[in-house]
Amino acid sequence: LTKMMTLYMVFEAMRDGKLHPGQMLTVSRRAAGQTPSKLFLKEGRKISVEQAILSVVTKSANDSATILAEALGGTEFAFAQKMTAKAHELGMYRTQFRNATGLPNRRQFTTARDMAILARALRADFPEYFHYFATEQFQWGRRQFRNHNNLLGSYAGVNGIKTGYTRASGFNLTASAERDGKRIIAVVMGGRTAKSRDAQMRKLLDRAFTMPLAADTRHAMKSLQLPTPPQKPAPGFTAALRQLAGLPALPHANIAKAAPQPVALAVQPRDKPVVTTAMAAAGALPVPGNKPSVNALGQLPRHQRWGVQVGTFKAADAAARRIRQATLVAPTYLKPAIGWVEPLEQPNRTLYRAKLAGMSKRIAHNTCRILVKKNIRCIAVPPSQTMAFLAP
Repeated sequence: LTKMMTLYMVFEAMRDGKLHPGQMLTVSRRAAGQTPSKLFLKEGRKISVEQAILSVVTKSANDSATILAEALGGTEFAFAQKMTAKAHELGMYRTQFRNATGLPNRRQFTTARDMAILARALRADFPEYFHYFATEQFQWGRRQFRNHNNLLGSYAGVNGIKTGYTRASGFNLTASAERDGKRIIAVVMGGRTAKSRDAQMRKLLDRAFTMPLAADTRHAMKSLQLPTPPQKPAPGFTAALRQLAGLPALPHANIAKAAPQPVALAVQPRDKPVVTTAMAAAGALPVPGNKPSVNALGQLPRHQRWGVQVGTFKAADAAARRIRQATLVAPTYLKPAIGWVEPLEQPNRTLYRAKLAGMSKRIAHNTCRILVKKNIRCIAVPPSQTMAFLAP
């Protein structure tokens, strides 16, 4: 499954113009010397970026993964350090990489939840490249390799993503599926055999397809505990939130006192996403004048307190809609964020700023780059400004 992150980095480089599918890469001595599974490429031979991608997806070729890593990082270890940094940016805090292949290393580790986050990011950030994970066969010379993901073509709706195996970790599989308007990501780790792993995955998918739609797949496999804001939200703002979420109006609704609800495992609507976590969590999106919970942002490491401002509006509900819109445009970065509407008092009126925070400086700037391309105004906000609005 490590190669999922290797490919995330490759797709990012392709998107940024640093690599292109037809670009030829030279096989190094280290790449040629990797242990199987591999293409058995000879040192000095060339392979295209796209061929390397396809061989990683289907054959899980270690030599190809190393070639890609060296093309982007100079050395595999340097590339692995970048992989770890990227993983942490995505919210994969229990993951550490030491190579690009997934070959055994006692200092390399991850969790099923982190792999689900990565799969979600691959699907959301690179829809133009995600089809690679649905490749069922790859031709290399006279040899033809079949994808190790046995659910492709055998389980209705499966459209990726990657298998993995080592003696230490067992048989692993991260799967993406889409059916009846639901999009699902599931992860199985530690299978004793490929057959038992696949059977367990089918059970997970069967169960997930019968579950209600989830508000946010990033909280898979645990309940989302909602912090309680210091004041109850105003009825008008509550109504605006419910309208955004597609819910019927509730007179005098009190979101602040709503009981925490578990979020269903890895199920997300395709066409009508419900309101994002930043807006659905009672303490994460207070009404104008209320402040986000100190626990929600103030306890994060300082470098994770950066944020973005995505507009200033005359009405609070317009600011709330902009938060939702921005989250849908850049879900990988903004769904885990904390959003709020911040009032700005003027001599004759009150304006409302739409803000989201809980990210690194790099993520804030990357988010703005994505949003600006979609004609959404965005400025990065440093911790000094995001924290200024918090209760002491």
